[in-house]
Amino acid sequence: MQKIKLKQVRESKGYTQQDMADLLNTTTSSYCRKENGVTDMKRRDWESIAKVLKVPLEDIYEDNASLLSNIFYDYSSINNQNVGITGVMLEHLEDLISLLKEENTRLKSENERLKLEKK
Repeated sequence: MQKIKLKQVRESKGYTQQDMADLLNTTTSSYCRKENGVTDMKRRDWESIAKVLKVPLEDIYEDNASLLSNIFYDYSSINNQNVGITGVMLEHLEDLISLLKEENTRLKSENERLKLEKK
């Protein structure tokens, strides 16, 4: 899922994705994949980006749980309006469904593991 806080801070500082890639000594496509949530970011990635942007890590960091919360909030706010779903909204909903499926699979596995441990 797209790292919304990171993108907002990056843009507020006047940096393009190309600028960030250059400052982080990586390719533009690699940085874009991270910001767009295609590639997972490790803690050191987040720390490097925070350092380049000269902001505390908390200003840009978003885990999947906070992203899910933001998506639910965004869509609940349009719930009572007669608004069609845009392409961006559809992408966010697809991301949400994917994350929920992953979490469901993880929880099922954890549940099975706990059952086996009890035996």
